[in-house]
Amino acid sequence: MNIDSKPKWQLSELFAALGLPPLANDAPVSGVSIDTRTLKPGDIYIPMVGERDGHAFVENAFSKGAVAAIVSTTFDASSVNGLCIAVPDTLIALQKLGVYNRSLTQAKIIAVTGSVGKTTTKEMLGHILKNFGKTVISKASYNNCWGVPLSLLDLTLDTEFGVFEVGMNNPGEIEPLADMITPDIAIITKIVEAHIGHMGSIEAIAVEKSTILSALKANGYALIHGGTASDQLLKDHAKNHNHMLFDMESIKANVINGTTHIDTKIGDTAVLYTLPFSGIHHVGNSVLSLETCHRLGLDVAKAAKAMETFTLPAGRGVTHALTLSNNISITLIDDAYNSNPASMRAGLLSLKALKKAGRRIAVLGEMRELGTESATYHRDLLDSIIETEIDLVFCCGESMRHLYDVLPESIRGAYANTSDELIPYATAALKTNDIVFVKGSKGSKVSHVVNYLINNNVMSHAQ
Repeated sequence: MNIDSKPKWQLSELFAALGLPPLANDAPVSGVSIDTRTLKPGDIYIPMVGERDGHAFVENAFSKGAVAAIVSTTFDASSVNGLCIAVPDTLIALQKLGVYNRSLTQAKIIAVTGSVGKTTTKEMLGHILKNFGKTVISKASYNNCWGVPLSLLDLTLDTEFGVFEVGMNNPGEIEPLADMITPDIAIITKIVEAHIGHMGSIEAIAVEKSTILSALKANGYALIHGGTASDQLLKDHAKNHNHMLFDMESIKANVINGTTHIDTKIGDTAVLYTLPFSGIHHVGNSVLSLETCHRLGLDVAKAAKAMETFTLPAGRGVTHALTLSNNISITLIDDAYNSNPASMRAGLLSLKALKKAGRRIAVLGEMRELGTESATYHRDLLDSIIETEIDLVFCCGESMRHLYDVLPESIRGAYANTSDELIPYATAALKTNDIVFVKGSKGSKVSHVVNYLINNNVMSHAQ
């Protein structure tokens, strides 16, 4: 990751931010990188230690023009031809630099957490806010202990808005990330069963997500997606902050011919706008985004107009019209980035509003991190499949076997242990005009099915 090609800091600044002694010779720094594959001349390289130790690439970083490397005190830099700065922990150093860069900006900062819709809401806000001023958002899902500081390092002195995603898998992960961001506005999207295997209960998930509020700036504002069993808990945790919990049931919304029409009120402004894709589950994210604009003092009508040109992030419901090499034409709905019971049900039910020229086919990967109730969560998807009138279901992953075993015989496509093993069964069954919905947890690798279909066609375009 690279920030800008032009110098952004002086090396002495970064030394001071890390609490290190001053340098005899200063130098400009244009960016921070943790990956030598994308490092550019003038960057400072910070190796991360995980499944692979980034220290193995320090020499390569200097060969590509790194101005310095921040390395662990355990790293032997004696043979390296470049300035190595030794610190006890390179991840903590990265975080300190992110916090330092955050302190330099006067931008209005928004932090987004929640169980579902974080990335979509972040992308919606980025799409809207760029119409009002220079906007920085987290790249992809850079929402963890290294992704957040890297995203903060993207901020520049002329940035007007910053939108950063905050994720978690285990208790205690939200608050330190939020503390780095220190948001003016905190958004909590819908709370559902995601990561319940690690967290133990919906209540525990809601408590963890609500810790983002502790990092709000004085007079900051919290915007909370309502309509779940966690509403009262979230209101209790937000009582010491300016906040709004949205009653999503009061918002008028319907899906017509693959687009979602929304009629609501933001502040004193009545807004009527259309999302260019299908999905009632996206309504709450769009309303939270518009309310954020209202809280920032922006023109809500202009923001709503900008919403109408928003496109979904890859893997989150993007629709592709494909003509495969065997001349079969299908509609592919790529919702394969990740999954939990609530998002799976929402994705399945969104199919019901689509015009049905052919069959509805679901290719489903297992949902992970659901704990001891995983089998029940998978079996319970049957109701949504029946309601959506799915014609054929293909399943992969051990937990998804629980759903496959309760499917009516007439709609059983095939089951396989892995997504790669499922591909030949699913693709062989396709017919012209089929609508193919693909979804599963990231670890199920059901995205391989999507990639296979997109890479084995003669014509395609995202809708």
